[in-house]
Amino acid sequence: MRQQGLHRLNSISVGKNRPDYIVMHFLINDLMSAIAKYATGKLLDVGCGNKPYESLFGKTVSSYVGCDVVQSDLNKVDVICEATQLKFEDSSCDTVFSTQVIEHVSNPFKMSEEMFRVLKSGGHLILSAPFAWELHEEPYDFFRYSKHGLKAMFEAAGFEIVEIVPNGG
Repeated sequence: MRQQGLHRLNSISVGKNRPDYIVMHFLINDLMSAIAKYATGKLLDVGCGNKPYESLFGKTVSSYVGCDVVQSDLNKVDVICEATQLKFEDSSCDTVFSTQVIEHVSNPFKMSEEMFRVLKSGGHLILSAPFAWELHEEPYDFFRYSKHGLKAMFEAAGFEIVEIVPNGG
């Protein structure tokens, strides 16, 4: 069972003295670019934690709802549910957003199917996943992903891949 109230990232302000500064710097820039291109309408943040990226969406989305498997330490989670069993209607979201979460899901194929199910036709998924990163949130750290693995997984779920950007280029 996952621990309630775990400390989560709560801001995109990442100081230069943090050990993950370089990774976070490039990740945030890549997310800002994807959000500007693809985010619209009703947004669902899968694995939202403390919603550290919410401010990046500004007026690009009409609503921002976050779900996670447990409540965060700042009580920012709107809906408690597993990423493999999203508590949302079919075709109910214009944008699905999930960053650095999929490695913590024991069945990422089911997660990708669920995100496809809740996404409206013509909507967009904005997702990030680590390729090389230390173990974290053990024992709930299951996988690392190449662009080829992500492409195969999400195409199998029904997605059309528009763009894959390696973090940091």
